[in-house]
Amino acid sequence: MNLLFNFSTIMNENPQESPKLTTQEEVVALMKSSKSEQEWNDNCDKVKADFNDYPDFWYPAIVMSGVAQETANNFGSDANIHISTIRKDIGDTIDQ
Repeated sequence: MNLLFNFSTIMNENPQESPKLTTQEEVVALMKSSKSEQEWNDNCDKVKADFNDYPDFWYPAIVMSGVAQETANNFGSDANIHISTIRKDIGDTIDQ
């Protein structure tokens, strides 16, 4: 059974309402279906919403298995954490 195909088919049938993720296999299929960094991030948000955070299996199933790296490579990126500096000009105020 090709979970990636089945998940994509479900998503295309009713794009406004996606099914709630309940299994590791569904999460892996969703993440593998990401075609851009933005879609990857949106899919991460869906996983976190459906599981109320990243599920316990996230690290072994997505990170350690190579799914994150392989998928990121498909859209010209990598699975490394990137840290950016945000510069605030002197004299600007920061709303709190």
